[in-house]
Amino acid sequence: MNYPLFTPNGSIAYALAAGNAVVFKPSEHTPAVGRWYVEAFAAANPDAPAGVLSAVQGVGNRGAALCRAGVDKLAFTGSTATGNKIMATCAETLTPVLVECGGKDALIVAADADLTAAADAAAWGAMSNSGQTCVGVERIYVVREVRERFLAELEHRLRRVRAGVHYGPMTVPAQVEIVRGHVADALAHGATARVGGAESVRPPYVDPVLLVDADEDSAAVREETFGPTVTVRTV
Repeated sequence: MNYPLFTPNGSIAYALAAGNAVVFKPSEHTPAVGRWYVEAFAAANPDAPAGVLSAVQGVGNRGAALCRAGVDKLAFTGSTATGNKIMATCAETLTPVLVECGGKDALIVAADADLTAAADAAAWGAMSNSGQTCVGVERIYVVREVRERFLAELEHRLRRVRAGVHYGPMTVPAQVEIVRGHVADALAHGATARVGGAESVRPPYVDPVLLVDADEDSAAVREETFGPTVTVRTV
């Protein structure tokens, strides 16, 4: 779960401000954060009705029960697979849903780009929080005229980044295997690893991986990797 306070805060704050009671189910990977959030709200708002913001903990079956609990609306942030299940469950009772699912954020480097600034932004966007961020850069499209200069700048930066030094481990163990699979699939589909490669995956850490010319149909380009990898394609 990336941003376990910031992400739910939007939905919760808007709903409370509109006069609703809210039940917050945090990710099973960050239960203490969810509990703290509710307790901090109660301490900061002693005049608020008791229980206007409450939390429930658990895994998928608890979320499914919440979908069927008679709530007036449900907001979810997470994977596309789980979002599909939530929409299907809420459809049983016509409960409105708002889902924010996985993405594949792209960065475009144009011919007139400041390549130093572009490489800085790409390196930071792809590697910060070990790539476990919904606003990270996962794929880059660079125009042919500046491709090699941009790649040289980006490669120079990524070779200086070390997992365990500049960013931490993967938060969810299962995500390591997703990263491993996406890198392997890209290489099998003709990509070249300019930085790192299969050897970059050393649980619980993943070192930076820069993949060049991965096929557009490869998992590394089409699916959310949520790790410190980035693909570059020429346009």
